[in-house]
Amino acid sequence: NESGQVYGILHVAIDVSNQVAARRQLEESEARFRSLITQAPVATGLFVGQEHIIAEANEPMINFWGKGPNVVGKTVAELLPELQTQPFLQILDEVYTSGVAYHATSDRCDLVIDGQLQTFYFNFTYQPVFNEQGEVYGILNMAIDVTSEMVIQQQLRESEESLRGAIELAALGTWSVDLATRMVQLSDRHLDLLGLDEPEISLQNLSRLVANQDHERLKKAFLDAQLLGSAGKFDAEYSIINAKTGKRKIVHALGKVHFNHDGNPVRIAGTVQDVTMQRELQLELESQVQFRTEELAATNEELAATNDELAATNEELTESTSLLIR
Repeated sequence: NESGQVYGILHVAIDVSNQVAARRQLEESEARFRSLITQAPVATGLFVGQEHIIAEANEPMINFWGKGPNVVGKTVAELLPELQTQPFLQILDEVYTSGVAYHATSDRCDLVIDGQLQTFYFNFTYQPVFNEQGEVYGILNMAIDVTSEMVIQQQLRESEESLRGAIELAALGTWSVDLATRMVQLSDRHLDLLGLDEPEISLQNLSRLVANQDHERLKKAFLDAQLLGSAGKFDAEYSIINAKTGKRKIVHALGKVHFNHDGNPVRIAGTVQDVTMQRELQLELESQVQFRTEELAATNEELAATNDELAATNEELTESTSLLIR
């Protein structure tokens, strides 16, 4: 009252059950998202903020880094100082700034393992993760160690025969195209991927097993590798349709063009790898990120509505108190 004595208690309550339920759903979604990362069969990590703080990493990724299990909360630069002289930190900055994903194939990475600098090769992706405002707040990193495959390809120059056996052990298929006859020779593993029985097929018939949306892009990569003055490197990722099962698979092919003394391309040979699981997992992770972002936006809207309701209630209480004092 006017004397400063308590003469009553005003009790105001607002039902926030919906907000609590929404928050719990968000927490459950967050848990599912993190679980998806930790249980992913390929090395996966999530870096947040401009400093690329490690928010989550599964065991395969932690093993790649070779710095022990305590990685969450550290920045990538802090955990892996050996990257300072390599391009990866700069690439992370560019992906975070531009919002454009970065995909790499067989990139060399030098890592300090057990106190020794060792060389590895990775297929990896830096995928930007967006918040509800469409702003990048993190980067999803997925990687596959292809060091053994790179070693195999280097051995190709020394002994093609010994390479064939090693490639089979590495779960790679091989192929070779005679550019004069347009005939393609396929290894057993490559035949299994395509659903074919005969090891020799025309390039035209083989192209019919490529998904329609990838035809032009694959053709361009194939022709560009044969251009005079090019490095002769063929590198393409595309979808194929198994001739027997009709099942769609995503494959990644690497090849090298062989030129004659006149500089004309005569043969292209290389390897192919089934990357379907990696790409499907990447899509699933991106879907989870999108779902979580939408849930967060909905929760923020409900919280904003609650805040507006509280503000209105406070104004009413202020007016009522003023009337009582008068």
